[in-house]
Amino acid sequence: MAIKYPVKHWLITQTFKDHIQYAKEHPGISYNGGIDYYSDDRNIYACDDGYAHFVGYQKSGYGNYLILKHTWGFSLHGHLAEKPNIANLNSIKQGDVIGQMGTTGNSTGVHLHFECWDLNKKVIDPNDLFEETIPIAVNTTVNGNQIPQETTEGSAKTFKVVSDIGVNFRKEPVDGTVIQLLLPGMEGLVTSEAPLEQSGLRWWPVRVTLDGYLAEVDAFGNKLIDINK
Repeated sequence: MAIKYPVKHWLITQTFKDHIQYAKEHPGISYNGGIDYYSDDRNIYACDDGYAHFVGYQKSGYGNYLILKHTWGFSLHGHLAEKPNIANLNSIKQGDVIGQMGTTGNSTGVHLHFECWDLNKKVIDPNDLFEETIPIAVNTTVNGNQIPQETTEGSAKTFKVVSDIGVNFRKEPVDGTVIQLLLPGMEGLVTSEAPLEQSGLRWWPVRVTLDGYLAEVDAFGNKLIDINK
């Protein structure tokens, strides 16, 4: 038994292990292990054939969510932008669009929370069920420098900055221009299965998305950015 990914061109923002660790650190909460995905393609796709088992809303948890039942178990899709227009018991085919990413419920940003359960509703790590890796593509602008969209075959491996002083994010290894200092705790996507070996160091190709704010004008009224509408 194997399933397909519920999103395309994705970036993992929280892993299955991250969710399990969070639950351990916050006893007493109702929190299931899953994977959080972000993508510029907000569509959510059925990971396998099945039918709609439950459509609902949970203010303090999943927000708008949909549970599909499959021959092997269940898949849950949380924080959807709108309540899915799917009636219970409706038949679903693998690859059908079943909703769009949102930030409803207990959510701090647009993403999909995806869970898998067995037929006894015991949580499964979705990584144990996927049949293949898929192309990953994320658009991002860092410090005004557009990093072009690329497609990379990969396994959605991620990184996290653990140095207390951060790490320089460079355009090229060794002497490349520093684009941004990545602060402790920042995360991103690793876009290759293996690092480059240069000058005795291992350099991992990565892609980083940053959330923050830009002033439209400075304190003197000088225009700093254009907003395209």
